[in-house]
Amino acid sequence: MPKTEPETEDPPPHNFEQDPYDPPPPYEAPSTHPIVDALRIQLASLGLDTRGRKRDLQKRLRSARKKVERANEDSGWSVPIEHLDTTTRPKEDLYAWLDEKRPDGAQPFDYYCVLDVEATCDADSNWDYPNEIIEFPVVVIDGRRMEVIGEFQEYVRPLVFPNVSAFCTELTGITQSIVDAADPFPTVLSKFEQWLTQYTRYPFSNTLFISDGPWDIRDFIRKQCAHSIMERPAYLQRFVDLRRLYTDFYGRERQNLNGMLHGLGMTFEGRPHCGMDDARNIARIVVRMMKDGCVFVWNREVVASKRGRNKASR
Repeated sequence: MPKTEPETEDPPPHNFEQDPYDPPPPYEAPSTHPIVDALRIQLASLGLDTRGRKRDLQKRLRSARKKVERANEDSGWSVPIEHLDTTTRPKEDLYAWLDEKRPDGAQPFDYYCVLDVEATCDADSNWDYPNEIIEFPVVVIDGRRMEVIGEFQEYVRPLVFPNVSAFCTELTGITQSIVDAADPFPTVLSKFEQWLTQYTRYPFSNTLFISDGPWDIRDFIRKQCAHSIMERPAYLQRFVDLRRLYTDFYGRERQNLNGMLHGLGMTFEGRPHCGMDDARNIARIVVRMMKDGCVFVWNREVVASKRGRNKASR
């Protein structure tokens, strides 16, 4: 999604002129019980019973997801213990650990996933709008070779507020017919996790996610997980805010995507606000920074509250 360049650190985007992507106004609910409708659609997609009240449906969906998680654990997917250190160590100890463990010039993580989602939006929006992800694109970078090795892209069907506004279509190129033919977010996320196992093993502790600013992973993933009645995946709790890292590494003023590209002598390739094209251009910046000697370690963390809800990241 396109992001505005804030005057203070990472406030929500304000309006169309400053941030054409930003969150939109409320849509009309598809029924008087949109959350129940969404739960039933997700249960139906899993071949499960859709009868019952909201609490029954939520319990049934959580139970089904726990079975999938246990199946993943029993499948033999595991991560070498040396990789677990990079995600479980306190951040202040991480650089010292890297100096000791990593070969000269190597990145601390084996794989880096650039994520830039597109979400439902409208022109006159505010940050409280319940955005739903409608495109989930990822570009995978090999941390040792410092090059792109794979791409994943799926459109996503919004369930709670299923209508895509004309503004959103004009901005992203994503039409109502495209999302109507797509899978719900939990199914798309499962497809992505299965796809990523061709490079690494679940739960992907040797993999670090990168986004252009904090919004995609901090905010849109949080909102989507709330819509889908699911927990935030552990691999999306710590991530790289590229704008922050770019500023710290080069000692320059904070820039948006086009500004970072320009500062490195590059121009945007593709269609702006197409999630896949945005992710590809972000990946170009990441590879260039790696080759310039930048070490990619997480600089954002989403902290869970006692109730399990996600607070703003650090």
